[in-house]
Amino acid sequence: DGVLVANGYIDRETKDRYELLLVASDNGVPQRQFSVPYQSFTYVSIQVSDVNDNPPRFTKAHYSASVRVATAKEGESVLSVSATDLDVGINSVILYSLMNHTDDFRINNHTGEITLGSNLDHITADTVVTLIVTAADQGVPQLTANGKVTVRVNDINDNPPVFSSLVQTKLSAPENAASLDLGAFSATDLDTGVNALISYSLQDDFAGEFHIDSSTGKLMTKKPLDRELMDSYELKIIAADSGKPSQSASLVLSITVEDVNDNPPVFPQKSYSVTVKENLPPHVILSAAATDDDIGPNAVIHYTIIGETATFHVGELSGTITTLHPLDYESRSQYTFILKAFNPGEPDLEDTADITVTVEDVNEEGPVFEKPSY
Repeated sequence: DGVLVANGYIDRETKDRYELLLVASDNGVPQRQFSVPYQSFTYVSIQVSDVNDNPPRFTKAHYSASVRVATAKEGESVLSVSATDLDVGINSVILYSLMNHTDDFRINNHTGEITLGSNLDHITADTVVTLIVTAADQGVPQLTANGKVTVRVNDINDNPPVFSSLVQTKLSAPENAASLDLGAFSATDLDTGVNALISYSLQDDFAGEFHIDSSTGKLMTKKPLDRELMDSYELKIIAADSGKPSQSASLVLSITVEDVNDNPPVFPQKSYSVTVKENLPPHVILSAAATDDDIGPNAVIHYTIIGETATFHVGELSGTITTLHPLDYESRSQYTFILKAFNPGEPDLEDTADITVTVEDVNEEGPVFEKPSY
């Protein structure tokens, strides 16, 4: 009856057009076709009509973008999504819509461009927002697909670290103490995430005498301090965040080295010699002052005499030696004793010097005959 029937499934997306050659023949014996050639066959062209049997497909399995919350403005473009549909005509026309976060984000129904719907000032920095985008064709029945978009709301490094105004910047440290804890000097940063990650360093560690923990800001001495070499330090602590570009702040500490009694008194020479004329009344014969590199009470020097205390006296704080009575050459021509200088600190440190006093004879006696008469 000349009815043309499809023998299988026809898929327009695989082949959208068929060209057929139909041949007409009778059922006689022998079988004959029409005697006129152009009446024995004909061509049939079949155009396959589309039905909406393909859903939209996004060009990426997952979309991602980032937004800086400090500079975010309503209407700012975030990114664009795109989907395709193998159908044609109205069945391939795709419209986009957002399923969530519609207060903060918008999408262009036709282009798939996602823009900010607010300035995001209510969203915490370093938050990840997941958007669900729907792509829907316009066929009947309507077919859809969902795509995932993650938007990281980033902080911008617009705040430097700040040291507390209450931090004590004038410190004192005893000398000779190793591994001395001087305290923790930490800063804060109003940014978040990596922009608030602070590391600490010293501008000058004075040849390794000081060390600061890069994470906590804990300041330590690494070598014993010697007040006699350096009695004060100005130490600059630098706090730098990890943002790009990095921001930093500095704190200057004034450290005074406290003296301890680690230096003894020292006489400028180990022995002194002095000549004193006999018969003179009590008077100063020598000033033998010692010095001490310490300061304060640790540098107060006391003096005492060891030996000959009946004849000589030393000023307790001056080191000035005086005679207690006139010396007599004829009785004794030389004296030796020890002068000790000490400071009564902890520990008690001292130095000594040898003192030699030579009595000079004066012509106080006239000649005397051994006998009154000869």
